[in-house]
Amino acid sequence: MRIERDAVVYRVLIIDDHLDQRELVSFLLNKHTTDWEILEATNGKQGIDLFLANQIDAIITDVKMPFINGIELAEAIRKKDNHVPIIFISGFDDFNYVKNALTLNAVNYILKPINPIEFYEQLDKVAELIQKNKLLSKQEEFFERIVEKETLTKLLQGVVIDHLLDSEKELISSLESQINYFLVIDLQKQEQLSEFNYFSLFESLTTLPIISPIAERYIIFLKANSGMDAYYQKEKIHHILTKDHLLSANTYL
Repeated sequence: MRIERDAVVYRVLIIDDHLDQRELVSFLLNKHTTDWEILEATNGKQGIDLFLANQIDAIITDVKMPFINGIELAEAIRKKDNHVPIIFISGFDDFNYVKNALTLNAVNYILKPINPIEFYEQLDKVAELIQKNKLLSKQEEFFERIVEKETLTKLLQGVVIDHLLDSEKELISSLESQINYFLVIDLQKQEQLSEFNYFSLFESLTTLPIISPIAERYIIFLKANSGMDAYYQKEKIHHILTKDHLLSANTYL
């Protein structure tokens, strides 16, 4: 019987010093409805190194391990990421371990031998948490870009830096070393950028378009490594603007 899987793939890190336990968890993950890319670590120290070197969506860890145990590992990870879901698996029904796991925002504390039904219930929770975390991260990034856009618009409209808020001055200072090119978009009369899916452009840019004092003109600050990189970004943006004949636009670097 074929298992219907989700379209997305999440990356999970298994940390356990016993090969048979890692193989069991991997086997169960591969049978789950969500598609998981699996990374493995044989101890807590290696687990932290892998976590820092990769974009990890979830962690499944043993508690009793050499060098760094599962609780210590989770404490180190929480200093870097307070949202990544963690499932503890242990052969010890110890109240202190359970209490520590709860203070570290663990999804659950599962006892060995692993009950597949219980394990899949927790995986479902983890997949839901990952989805929510990714959506929240995207929303936060979008709002940060809106603040950036509004600050740059003020400058373009003639507001001097000394009249900006302190937070806006810090933003401008950080952008000075990042902005390499200005992309000008001239639309036909009566057309507005909002007529096409704004989010499709947002997905392609590192900054949001700002409205210039000239009607039907937008300016995008491009962060490019070279002139060729800027040119490719320009062509990509032009394609988004003009696809499906939503807008007629001329773009200039």
